[in-house]
Amino acid sequence: MQIIEFPRRPSVTNYITDSTRYSKLSSGNKEDFNKYSLVTSSPTTYERLIDLRTQIGEFLETLKKKMYLGNEEEILNFLLNQSLDIDEIIEPFLFINKITNNNAFFEKSKIFVEKYDDPENEDLFISVKLRQEIYPENFIDEIWALREGFSKQFQYNDWILITTDFKTVRE
Repeated sequence: MQIIEFPRRPSVTNYITDSTRYSKLSSGNKEDFNKYSLVTSSPTTYERLIDLRTQIGEFLETLKKKMYLGNEEEILNFLLNQSLDIDEIIEPFLFINKITNNNAFFEKSKIFVEKYDDPENEDLFISVKLRQEIYPENFIDEIWALREGFSKQFQYNDWILITTDFKTVRE
């Protein structure tokens, strides 16, 4: 398996402030554009409101090349509601992809990602399930080791759960 790199979008701020592109945004003068701009306090507010959905959507499209995504729209909405920066969303998935691709134990694993609503305690999270055709006896121990490494790397992350459901890759 090959490790993927996720593309970064150019900053919306650069698009807004670049004078060569200004004419594409407004037919009025620059003062009118600034007066009616959505940017009121800082460009990051604008990026958060307008661009994050696009960035996450593009990230999920790229992620689908390596992982199977269930309920994609629910994943997108869940991530938008987490008050995370795009890097805080991308980095955990890159870590999971890198570890599973560089670990011979997981080389035959397929990764399934979905939003999960736990009916017992009303927890909401992204479930990252590793599945194989044949499960070795120590598979759950390897999952626990992967989770421990993930928890050390991403101490702030309480929204991803790495697990398995012991289903085959085809299910």
